[in-house]
Amino acid sequence: MKYKGVYWSLFAPMIRNSIAERYSKELADRSIKRGKKEYRKLLAHADELGPGNPMASNAYFAYVFAAAWLGSGREMTPEDMGQVMTDVLEGPLLKKVFGMTDLNRDPKKWYRDMKKYDRWFRRHGDRYPVNWNVSFDESLHSEGSYYYFTRCPICEFCEREGISELMPALCATDEVMFRLQHGKLHREHTIAGGDDICDYWVTGDGSSGSKGMFWDRVAGVYDIFTDLINAKVHRRLKQVVALQISSDDEVLECACGTGMLTEVVAPLCKSITATDFSPKMIKQTEKKCRRYSNVTVRNADILALDFPDERFDVVIAANVIHLLDEPIKALSELDRVCRKGGKLIIPTYMNKDSKGKTSGFASTVGKAGADFKRQFTFGSYKEFFANAGYTDGEYTMIEGRVPCAVAVLRKQ
Repeated sequence: MKYKGVYWSLFAPMIRNSIAERYSKELADRSIKRGKKEYRKLLAHADELGPGNPMASNAYFAYVFAAAWLGSGREMTPEDMGQVMTDVLEGPLLKKVFGMTDLNRDPKKWYRDMKKYDRWFRRHGDRYPVNWNVSFDESLHSEGSYYYFTRCPICEFCEREGISELMPALCATDEVMFRLQHGKLHREHTIAGGDDICDYWVTGDGSSGSKGMFWDRVAGVYDIFTDLINAKVHRRLKQVVALQISSDDEVLECACGTGMLTEVVAPLCKSITATDFSPKMIKQTEKKCRRYSNVTVRNADILALDFPDERFDVVIAANVIHLLDEPIKALSELDRVCRKGGKLIIPTYMNKDSKGKTSGFASTVGKAGADFKRQFTFGSYKEFFANAGYTDGEYTMIEGRVPCAVAVLRKQ
């Protein structure tokens, strides 16, 4: 790609400020000093996207942040760099620029912009084939703007350069940008996450479509978090849960998500009924667990379970208690359907550290739409169950990027 210093000149000071505030001035200075050279190298290696390409600015934006990250010697994690990207986008300048667009008033803006790009690509694509391939399906969503990519040159370039671990953070900037434009991005798939498409359904934040479930929107990309961003914690979590399962157990799993634990439990137990409130999460679990004949997947509300009393030997509810307005009511339902002598296994992310400070991940995901009702420390988590009457619970703390505590409660 042609070198354009204006992008580096614009974003580098903002990046330096964010790194200095979050980490150290020394790291910030090193990231920018070395990053400037990395920026030139990246552009020299990048495919030419073509003059007048309306989408080219996205690549320049991405490579500025990739260069700063490389300039740090990868001392920051990709998630850390994602926080820096969010800081820059939410800074006074870009917040004002993006805020000039109101997607409630102009819900078709991005449809028009992508049509403009599509016209450019039809004229110049033969000469510049390495580009975004955009498609439209107006039958899927009449509200807002809907389009999807089947090719992303940024994703291809990052993989080629050995920096593909930065892609989830780059993809997440889409949500921030649309939010600053008073909009919402409803996304199920990303090419970076291994899907064939990267889809965009963009609505105003006051529209009916934006009131859909956050967990439906992230179902298609949630495994990026479980398998990449927080992989260490989830590997240990699977081990901890597996040790609690016996071959004759009939298991109920609430809030199964995309089936991370369902896959682990299914080959160890007699049967497992995996449930979730999000229909699109359920679809992901069905795909993942179709090879197991002892798995039943269904939609369910954890606050009103449609099962008889004492139906299951083990009841699992992972990473959901902190999302509920009525966690005690949910705990009562889990207890009700568990047999006497059975187990309640309740893993939950610790969104606060021992000093009571909210984690960066919780803050970012909360801004994206996850509605955390409680933010536990390990101590307050144990206290929560003790106050609910479970005084002899067993607890395991799993440290990592997003720590997780596991409560194992026996029904008396």
